[in-house]
Amino acid sequence: PTASLLHGVLETGERSVWWQRRAREVELSGRGRARRLQVRREARVCGRDEELTRLAGALQLAALGEGQVALIEGESGIGKTRLVDEFVRLHGDAIELLFGSYPPGGAATAEGALSTAFREHLGPTGLEARLQELLPEMPGLVSPFADLLRGTGHPESAERMSTDTISTAFVETARALARRKPLVLFLDNLDVAPREAQVIFGALANAIRDEPILLIGAFRPGAVGEDLARVQSHGHTTRIVLSRLGPQDLTELLTDALGSLSLAHNLGWDIARKSDGNPFYLFEILRDLRERKRLVRDESGIWRTTGLVREIETPHSLRDLLRARLHLSLIHISEPTRLGMLSRMPSAA
Repeated sequence: PTASLLHGVLETGERSVWWQRRAREVELSGRGRARRLQVRREARVCGRDEELTRLAGALQLAALGEGQVALIEGESGIGKTRLVDEFVRLHGDAIELLFGSYPPGGAATAEGALSTAFREHLGPTGLEARLQELLPEMPGLVSPFADLLRGTGHPESAERMSTDTISTAFVETARALARRKPLVLFLDNLDVAPREAQVIFGALANAIRDEPILLIGAFRPGAVGEDLARVQSHGHTTRIVLSRLGPQDLTELLTDALGSLSLAHNLGWDIARKSDGNPFYLFEILRDLRERKRLVRDESGIWRTTGLVREIETPHSLRDLLRARLHLSLIHISEPTRLGMLSRMPSAA
């Protein structure tokens, strides 16, 4: 509004009074609106009605104060995150949503995804003040917990925050956030989370039984530790296993993505064979066809082929992805077993 204020912002940036006040206003104006997950939405969700119904049932129980856990299991690319994204789209106005994802490749930390989920929801500015409102009976933990959420903790703070204390801080903050409306906390890629993270997830699962909270975890099959295995046995846990899409669902997905039923039928068999019912593989194949100009939009916006698509190739992106996953799988196998497996593989592989 004035040149003086502008000069102050240019000189001190995010430390200026105006910047901090405005950041707080923006944060408060967005509170209560459901965030959306970072996921591709190239077509509507197909073939997942039963899974969405089960998630909705878990949310209904949670809203009544019967805390629920939903564990979503499925291979990479099968649509775990997209399923939760669609669930949030359907119920976003009725929930408080927090979400975070553990990164692959061994870079995950115990509190990484949880810290992201809570920090993004609470906002980076005025974090201590917000935590003081939520944790009035835990004043001594506000500052180290804020440092942990920001990822700027000091050694002395870390000593005060044992795994049990960290679990308690997350649990109590979640309870406080759930007082306004049911809370949905979604943690993705639990299979690559360190054991400490799965311990905290288990502590959250135990603590929410009588809270309006729905805790959702997603992971690949066969990659869970004993802590998550115990969560699966809880009476308030719903286990959802995502299978690959069948021919009818694939055709429906292709029709929605291409805007043409006839083109979906023409390409459907080859794409279904190459993708093997995995939605991510399907969209990678479509992207490859578009990049190679085998598929183009006409004037009406509908995708059409530029000629006869004689053979659909496996995109390089999928080949690289499969190589990387094979490598990650092999490094966890003992040397004799690995050499034995490789010796029996066909040369084409």
